[in-house]
Amino acid sequence: MVQGGALNLDGSDTSVPQDELFAIETHKNAKNFYGALCFAVDEKSGKNYRQFYIVAASTPVDIDRDEEAIKEQIEVADSIDESMLNDVQQRELAAQKKELQSLRQSIAKIPAAVKERYAEQGGLYRFDGKVTVFGQIVSGHELLKSISAVPVVAGNKLDDDNPGLGGGNGLNSRPADDIFIDTIRIVRIEPEEE
Repeated sequence: MVQGGALNLDGSDTSVPQDELFAIETHKNAKNFYGALCFAVDEKSGKNYRQFYIVAASTPVDIDRDEEAIKEQIEVADSIDESMLNDVQQRELAAQKKELQSLRQSIAKIPAAVKERYAEQGGLYRFDGKVTVFGQIVSGHELLKSISAVPVVAGNKLDDDNPGLGGGNGLNSRPADDIFIDTIRIVRIEPEEE
């Protein structure tokens, strides 16, 4: 992801005023395909705020293969003899099974055309229906690739250590040099009638 919108210099932006938070809005046609523009979700409130990101994951995604892998994980979880587990382990296993079943059900609902587009251009399908997608890059993908290729350095500990934010295990999260987009053109494309 390429993220922006923080008002401080290190990108941490951890204290979001309540009046700046707003509800997540989803739509069945708003997907996290490569180049999608989305609002970042405040982890504390679960709402949108001033930060945004652009989906930079361009590796084609085989959702059917992911579904098969999840099915196999469910089979493994179901084969565990719960009588051999303590109470905490049983609760963790139950939570894992519930999460896997939920993920499998949501993947099963993905239309073939959407799977095909993720297979062609990539993206983050697991975010669909969970974040506000408010735009899509329709041209200028070479700029996104250029931004994604910029060397990174340590930005802030929260992002560098959080795999959910693109970091994890001390991975660096901030561009070594500031990036500025001088111009951008917004084009409204009316959705097709159903």
